[in-house]
Amino acid sequence: MLRVQQRADPPDKSAILGMALEHMDQGISVVDADLNVVAFNRRFLELLDFPADQFKPGDHFEAFIRYNARRGEYGAGDVDRQVSERVALAKRFEPHVFERSRPNGSVIEVRGTPMPGGGFVTTYTDVTERRRAEDALRWAEREFRDLFEHAPVGIYRSTAEGRFILANPAFARMLGYDSPQDVIDSIDDIATQFYVDPTLRSKLVPVWSRGGGMEGLESEVQRKDGSKIWIAECFRAVFDEHGAVVYYEGFVEDITERKRAEQAQRESDGRLRAIADHSPAVICLKDLDGRYVFVNHRFEELHGIALDAAIGRTAHDLFPQGYADAFSAHDRKVLESAAAIEQKQRIQSTSGELTLSELKFPIMSAAGQPAAIAMIATDITERDAAEASRRQSEQRLIDAVESISEGFALFDADDRLVLCNSRFRDLYPGIRDKIQPGMPFEEMCTAAATRGIVHDAAERLDEWIKWRLEQHRNPSGPHLQQVEDGHWIQINERKTAE
Repeated sequence: MLRVQQRADPPDKSAILGMALEHMDQGISVVDADLNVVAFNRRFLELLDFPADQFKPGDHFEAFIRYNARRGEYGAGDVDRQVSERVALAKRFEPHVFERSRPNGSVIEVRGTPMPGGGFVTTYTDVTERRRAEDALRWAEREFRDLFEHAPVGIYRSTAEGRFILANPAFARMLGYDSPQDVIDSIDDIATQFYVDPTLRSKLVPVWSRGGGMEGLESEVQRKDGSKIWIAECFRAVFDEHGAVVYYEGFVEDITERKRAEQAQRESDGRLRAIADHSPAVICLKDLDGRYVFVNHRFEELHGIALDAAIGRTAHDLFPQGYADAFSAHDRKVLESAAAIEQKQRIQSTSGELTLSELKFPIMSAAGQPAAIAMIATDITERDAAEASRRQSEQRLIDAVESISEGFALFDADDRLVLCNSRFRDLYPGIRDKIQPGMPFEEMCTAAATRGIVHDAAERLDEWIKWRLEQHRNPSGPHLQQVEDGHWIQINERKTAE
């Protein structure tokens, strides 16, 4: 689960959204302006091999760095120097992206983004396999470039019967043959030995023979070793003076890597879709004309609008006039300010009226101009209801305490005033206005004694303060206290349960 620093208040919308990221395969940490690591997820600990029982939210950034330095994550060297250098860099709060090779052989991409007001959010991604694949790909591309150094495009000529009669070195190398002559000698039937689909050539020949050419045909072909590659092919028929086909000629480009990249992009898009669809928040993206270009499943569940029905339409196409006007007005504010804006929004959903906390922000173009609007909306209906209930309970408690005829005060475990009634303040007229929640008990006693509110206390201040604190912290029964006007006050103190 996402680990965050514990607070007395209910989790805010950032924490709720943060919990949605727990399903991500990335590690995430949040450092505040004082370099306290206030939040991190489980994947952060796993990727960096931090023991879960040794670290907690709120630990200083230096503690994590020192742990790494001591176990040799940064190589040989003076631990204190390694720690101080990295802490100094962190204090600059600058954007940074780098890769770190760990002793276990894994490669972690570290991407830090500063936050407004100080601190930064850092993501940690295991790119080991990707780097190995990229290293292998770079090696293959290097070899491939060497082969194509003098002829980047394969060129061939073939007979109407389906034999190659001419090929350039690039074409031969592309197909894995030793030489152009090796291509000519080895391939007797282009339809079955070159194209993976043996029916493709028979479909194309009638088109060529009618004088037509073709550009950009993408097809899968076989290399000499039986492996397969994708090519983009442009070809045409060459005729004699009688209109008979003399030969066909083609220009071939290997597009295998592009195909792999397209497949990788489709897979990446699928992963991003899965992340968004598993989020409990509504996530959507609009273009500058207000048309939805992306919505997740939570959008569909909340509004009862099918995903396909939402794409390409505006809020006014999908929602009642009042809601649509409010949505559009919020969008305009985001575009005009070119900054993120949060607001609460009451909506009528499929399950009834809900309160959403909406965060809208612009997606900026490379030119630094808004290109789209993104929204993340979280249902805070229950949280708001709980907060309202808490405030009501607190008010009832305050009203009950205020109705007591005797003075009443409640102090927390740190001896700071939590609440008191008016009668309690009246007992100490000289410091009445200073008695406010948060005031330490010892400070209250000192003020009362030095101002003469407690009879004879000022003459033996240190002794009296010590005695009064002992009575307060270890009450043994009622005791009397004389105040400045000669009246006596009976004080009853009792410890409450933790």
